[in-house]
Amino acid sequence: ACSRLLGTLLTDAVARQGDALPDCILPVPLHSRRMRERGYNQSIELARPVAGAFGIPIDVRSVERVRDTHAQTGLDRKQRRKNMRGAFETTHITNVKHVAIVDDVVTTASTVTELARLLKRAGVEQVDVWSVARAV
Repeated sequence: ACSRLLGTLLTDAVARQGDALPDCILPVPLHSRRMRERGYNQSIELARPVAGAFGIPIDVRSVERVRDTHAQTGLDRKQRRKNMRGAFETTHITNVKHVAIVDDVVTTASTVTELARLLKRAGVEQVDVWSVARAV
């Protein structure tokens, strides 16, 4: 229900930074089971306003969540890292050098670190992380 507002706030934050914009936005993928349960991917919903405002494509096909990981809530830093290891695979990345990962909340950064590592191995040169909340 708040995705449009939060996405607009994220757009404003990105604009204020003034950094170079990425070639595409990669919302953190959900496993197909979790997507069926929820009915939506919150990271995609947050990415829509940003993509629209800057004319950046949203890439939902290049990376897939191949392991149905446990929810990160309640896990410590070490458990979160282990939980995310091998959770994603690239399906096809084409000539993309700069990607922004969009996640709703970054706590220990285990999810986005795993995604960034995967993207770098696939040839992406720069990975930014855009999030609406950072847990401390």
